[in-house]
Amino acid sequence: MKVNPIQPHAVRPDGLRSTAAVIERLEREGIRVLSVFDNGRRPVLIVNSKPSFADGVRYRRHPVADGHDYVCAAPYEDVQVEWVEHAARAEVANG
Repeated sequence: MKVNPIQPHAVRPDGLRSTAAVIERLEREGIRVLSVFDNGRRPVLIVNSKPSFADGVRYRRHPVADGHDYVCAAPYEDVQVEWVEHAARAEVANG
């Protein structure tokens, strides 16, 4: 399916069904979806905490005053789910 040239990062219709199903599962777990976009390969859901069904990896690190924030991602049902994990300065120094 072609990407919409006016909104190239809008979620494509072929990914809406799986995206909606994942959003419903996240809501049943009490996880809030903060943002939805298409990264060019699949829909991406930004959530406020790690889902129980996600086995993700840290792929980006941001230094903050008391340690680091790590952006984590996990594929699930043709959707990428992302969240932020915080590591305090002592955890960063030890690991």
